[in-house]
Amino acid sequence: LVLLVSCGGGGDGDGAGGDSATRERLQKMVLQAEDVPAGYLAKDASFSTNQDISKLVPDPGAQLAKLEAQGRVLGYQLVYAPGSPDADAKVIGIENNASLYRTAQGAAASFAEAAAEGKATDWRITHPGLEEFEVHEIQRPSLADEVLWLRISGFQDKERSALAIDDLVLLRRGEVRTFMRVIAFVRGGADREINLKQIEGWAARQVQLIDGALKEGQKPAP
Repeated sequence: LVLLVSCGGGGDGDGAGGDSATRERLQKMVLQAEDVPAGYLAKDASFSTNQDISKLVPDPGAQLAKLEAQGRVLGYQLVYAPGSPDADAKVIGIENNASLYRTAQGAAASFAEAAAEGKATDWRITHPGLEEFEVHEIQRPSLADEVLWLRISGFQDKERSALAIDDLVLLRRGEVRTFMRVIAFVRGGADREINLKQIEGWAARQVQLIDGALKEGQKPAP
């Protein structure tokens, strides 16, 4: 999870690292308030420098050298959650981040590393207590240049009183690598394909936002 999550954002940086234009572009590359369900509020927004990310692993020096070799510039992350009990609480959390690299090759190297770790992880250990536990790779290759979407699901108890679903969506679009995590909790539900179209729509929307921000960054200065 360190590679899947933290290389995109979620460090303890407060905006240091990268110029103001880079920070503004990154903020435009994640889902905006109008892209998520009404009543969901953004929280825990933060930038992450390479130094922030390196602090999260046992060998900070090696991690920092790797990130710099990949050309990682900066990451940005935020979390959306229902703002009130009246919100559609079927989805109880949306984590979204974007990390900018100097080249598409660097972003691809980061994606490959995170995807390999995602596929090798024993997700049952990270989701203890779920009955009828399953992990499926959702095939949506057309979403971006590179895609890994894992859907983890299981029931809260043997009576199937509630279905827990944890979607992990890793994307690369050009020189940007992103991660989206959507946690859903469906009482009395047993449909393991629930929310698929909604999450696919969010992923497609993020790619649109990335394309727009990258195009904007290519405009010549006035």
